[in-house]
Amino acid sequence: MSDLGWPTGRGTILDRVRTRLFGQSEALLEAAGIGGWLFDSGSNELWWSTETCRIHGVPDSFAPTLESAIGFYAPEARLVMEHHVRRALETDNGRDSGWDLELPLDRADGRRIWVRARGQAVTGPGGRRLLLGAFTDVTERRREVEEHQRLELVVEQMTDAALITDARGGTIWLNAGFTRMTGYALADLWQQPPGRRLQGPGTDPADIASIAAALAEERAITREILNYRKDGEAYWVELRIDPIRGSDGRLKGFVAISSDVTERREAADAARRELALRTSAETLLRDVIEGIPAALTVYDSDERLVLFNQAYRTVLPGAAALSHRGDEIETVLRRKVDADHYAPAIRASAPAAEREAWISDYLVRHRRAEPEWTLQLSNGRWVQVNNARSNTGNIVSIRTDITRLKEAESELRRLAEHDRLTGHFNRRALLARLGAEVAAGRAGTLLALDIDYFKSVNDGLGHAAGDLLLRIVGRRLQRGLAAAGISDAAIARLGSDEFAVLLPGLPPDGRVDLLIERLLARQRQTVRLGQSRYVPSVSIGIIGLAEGAGASADMLLSHAMSALAEAKRQGQGRACRFDHALAGRIERRTRLADRLRLAIPAGQLQVALQPQLCLASGRIIGLEALARWRDGDLWVPPQEFVSIADEVGLAQPLGQAIIDQALAAHARLRAAGLETGLIAVNVSTAQLLADDVLETLRQALERHGVPASALEIEITETVLLDRSVSRIGETLESLRARGVSLSLDDFGTGYASLSHLTSFPVDRIKIDKRFTQGIDQAGKGGRSGGDRGLIARSIIGLGLGLGLDVVAEGVETKAQRDFLAANGCTAIQGYWLAPPMFPDHLATWLAARQQPAAPEMPRPRRRRVGSLGAAVQQLG
Repeated sequence: MSDLGWPTGRGTILDRVRTRLFGQSEALLEAAGIGGWLFDSGSNELWWSTETCRIHGVPDSFAPTLESAIGFYAPEARLVMEHHVRRALETDNGRDSGWDLELPLDRADGRRIWVRARGQAVTGPGGRRLLLGAFTDVTERRREVEEHQRLELVVEQMTDAALITDARGGTIWLNAGFTRMTGYALADLWQQPPGRRLQGPGTDPADIASIAAALAEERAITREILNYRKDGEAYWVELRIDPIRGSDGRLKGFVAISSDVTERREAADAARRELALRTSAETLLRDVIEGIPAALTVYDSDERLVLFNQAYRTVLPGAAALSHRGDEIETVLRRKVDADHYAPAIRASAPAAEREAWISDYLVRHRRAEPEWTLQLSNGRWVQVNNARSNTGNIVSIRTDITRLKEAESELRRLAEHDRLTGHFNRRALLARLGAEVAAGRAGTLLALDIDYFKSVNDGLGHAAGDLLLRIVGRRLQRGLAAAGISDAAIARLGSDEFAVLLPGLPPDGRVDLLIERLLARQRQTVRLGQSRYVPSVSIGIIGLAEGAGASADMLLSHAMSALAEAKRQGQGRACRFDHALAGRIERRTRLADRLRLAIPAGQLQVALQPQLCLASGRIIGLEALARWRDGDLWVPPQEFVSIADEVGLAQPLGQAIIDQALAAHARLRAAGLETGLIAVNVSTAQLLADDVLETLRQALERHGVPASALEIEITETVLLDRSVSRIGETLESLRARGVSLSLDDFGTGYASLSHLTSFPVDRIKIDKRFTQGIDQAGKGGRSGGDRGLIARSIIGLGLGLGLDVVAEGVETKAQRDFLAANGCTAIQGYWLAPPMFPDHLATWLAARQQPAAPEMPRPRRRRVGSLGAAVQQLG
């Protein structure tokens, strides 16, 4: 393409081109969900608009390169994009240098989406080769298309006509049966309300109005209505319209199923006409009646059977042998009931009162010539009954076989109520069943189950193994209940790795406890997941329906989930029953969560600082910041409100508040000339996974005038077990590169500690206080005490062997201090030295023991792979 007269002036070429091409229109494009981008091949600069950054899940300040931008695409799509970019840069023909593709893309947060990527090469100012384009997230559109395709697989097999509209009533899909019935193809009705083409001058306005009202109220409706084919021919349909809702309950559209009932309607009309003329046209009447494809019966005004047609024998097998001309309707009906003709509505073995009530209801419907109801026969087929009373008092009944329609409805209902992966009920179906049990006041027990460590299966063995485990757990639940003789239980998969079991009629006593023990034992049996053998376990929460008297189905399930959470807090692979004590604890945690949510922005959280003493020099080399919260007149234990913050999504604001207070206190102490060393702050997983963690820390350090070298981040091994460990590792490496040191807290209490020391940039390890407290018993003959002393000594040797500093927590006695010093521990922290103190008290304490300022604690030289083996040899 030729030079288009780009603007000249100050600024880079990219800035000038961006101003010309986007300028004030960027906001309009963003509102439309369209991102823009520019690439200058001369300066190798790439610019993303705000919307493009949002789609990629990166901050507006993110500075992409061409390579990093292509790197966001899924691996299978990168070569495609690289090919198009290379061709655009090398091709002079502008028409051949563009692309318009839909490709998978992995956002910065790991979530995969689909995007429409468009690009074009142009010639910029001074003949520079430029690439420009647009970027749109099309994930939702593709998902809707796939959803329609799945529905199409079910509905396409139907012989009846099926049509789907969007929420506004515009046609977006129809099956082949619809085209055969009406003559209209999808292109004829696309985005149009189908009634505009199908309804005509003979269509009853009342039917049109009732359908419109049902659609406006988003409810289902069934009607017989006169429609017109594309060629103008009129025909009757039985129309069933149901709303389609998304997982969030919002209306997505409507599905309409139509059965051509023209023959039945015409037959009924013909029957009425022939009956009116039977004295003069008996032969013609018989021919017409026998030609009707639906079952037809006529009872006179005395309720005696006048006639039935041949189709009556076909549609209702065995009914003709029980029906004789001249018999009263009640006599014929009782014969059919005694012969188990109807099922499962009534059986001959049913209680007499129940049978009499059903017969009475049937006769009422017949006598008032109720126009429409359905019956199921003992052979499993369904018929729709349509009655009409003639002017002479005769009642004409038409029974049409609607089995196919019922089967289609049943399949759609099954898909809506069952989990596709396991085949068990879904959450909605369980709540409906549970609600019915509660409304009826029946006894029962509800179990909530969760697979322990399920995330590790997905992360370590893949999602296919995780799906297999979900199916195995579901089957084991089903077989365990069957082995206990329980056949009426409802098993549901609630989502992810959560299940629920409703045990109707089983009282919450010892039998439930025995059943749960057996279910837990069955789940612990070894399974093979691909090439791996795995021993699964589940945790269970229990609540009896009587214990939750007055509670809704949702509340009962919530209580069961609370008991499940308590079981997991107590340790995996166990069960916990919901009771008033647990409810009280939950209520307390809920109240504390609400107050904590207000306390954090109100600045009510405080920080206490506990000194760390270098054993070699006697100097204070660090302060650990510890969160404190006074709720009214009471101090809330840190372990309680910190765990609550993790549960309710407050870990990030809580951690940021403590960091801010810790840095402010550290700055004040240093400004007073006091020896402080490093300021150590615990950081949670939520903080490390935040997109702006590095920038937030940088701003906090800058705001308080604290150098990055004075900050130490403490993490526990549970942080390194998170599924996003690679992303966390990148964050830790970035912090280390900026001068921040890293400490591994509570060392020796988690999993895979040695691998963490060689895989992450750790500067210090901290011995957990449980091992420190056991030092006093070392050598006194107690096996556990000796083991703890050995563990503390081993951790010190391991840390020193790797070139790391070792800090012992919880030092409370001189014997512990002497043991640690004798074994080469770097520093100690605990009540033997000083308790955690608020900054003002700490300032007094530091001033009382002030010594000449010591140089900054030197950074340990971190050994790499190879030194671990030497350290282990030293421990031997």
